[in-house]
Amino acid sequence: MSTVSCRSCGSPQLEVVLSLGQTPLANSLLTKAQLKDPEPTYPLDLAFCRACALLQITETVPPETLFRDYLYFSSFSDTMLKHSEELADDLIESRALNGQSLVVEVASNDGYLLQFYQRRGIPVLGIEPALNVARVAVEEKHIPTIKSTSRPSRSFSARTWRGSSRRKASGPTSCTRTTCSPMSPTSMTSSKASSAC
Repeated sequence: MSTVSCRSCGSPQLEVVLSLGQTPLANSLLTKAQLKDPEPTYPLDLAFCRACALLQITETVPPETLFRDYLYFSSFSDTMLKHSEELADDLIESRALNGQSLVVEVASNDGYLLQFYQRRGIPVLGIEPALNVARVAVEEKHIPTIKSTSRPSRSFSARTWRGSSRRKASGPTSCTRTTCSPMSPTSMTSSKASSAC
């Protein structure tokens, strides 16, 4: 789906400043059997909004296509992990984060960043659209993670989620539009969890 107005302010004053043409999805390598079929490609155009100055891509790949079997895991990069740990340490100190705080990361991948807050006793919540990646965050790193490919509801409240998670055991929690409840790692990454915030 192409964007004809700004993703942020809604202005129609978008100007394409860089076009990289039709490109396949990143990290979606073809199998030997798929080589004979045409590879799906999408326009990769970068546009500038004259109204609010946001740089943005103009095409939105359907989440069910983009995140079906996502191959990039942030924890595979030692450099990313080192940077993430330093970032967490800096923010914990500069923002005086503690056990009463809550760190929420959208597109949290496999918990590569949130693990460093959690190790320091700070409650965390990941929101990750890729089922296979969210599963690693929950099952291997014990990072509470909401699997969702949709935008959070305006009624989602991190305060409500945080308050509920403090009253419950420290295990993973699922947040619906108005209530939170403990979940098993399996149900957290099921299709049922997709309707969470």
